Amino acid sequence: MYCATAAGQLSTVASMGTSGFKIEPFVNTGGYAAGQITVSFTSFNTETIRCAAMTNGASAPTGAAIHGGSASHQGTSPSAGSATGGSNTNVALTGLTAATAYDIYCATANAVLSQKLDAFASGFSAMPSKSGDSAGTTITIAATTTVSETVRCVFVANGATAPSA
Repeated sequence: MYCATAAGQLSTVASMGTSGFKIEPFVNTGGYAAGQITVSFTSFNTETIRCAAMTNGASAPTGAAIHGGSASHQGTSPSAGSATGGSNTNVALTGLTAATAYDIYCATANAVLSQKLDAFASGFSAMPSKSGDSAGTTITIAATTTVSETVRCVFVANGATAPSA
């Protein structure tokens, strides 16, 4: 960083690193579980980054609130990752409701706030539906999940109690 006077005197103040995100946060589809969102990011500096899941459509929190843990987050407390400058880091947001949309924000130790990340907790992005059947003996189900995961379907008699997941 340099400073200059109006008369043209130049002074070197210090070398500084940029706080913030070299690569904005994104949903990482590896390492997930029901009610969890894994977020990946790359920061400019080596620093602690905290990420939090907010109610979908809620007002954006401040970077200081996210990093300080005082934002009105959902699930467990904002998850922290120790980021090495220029390296990809993952954090897992847990305690979320499966198949629910969230707004994810991450913040650096210097309160630099990431862009909003729209994400779904593991689950269905739309309810499964019958997409076809063959003479009443074979039924095809269309299911779209929010992350790559195994889906199993079971058929029960009409009116029977629904099984647990």
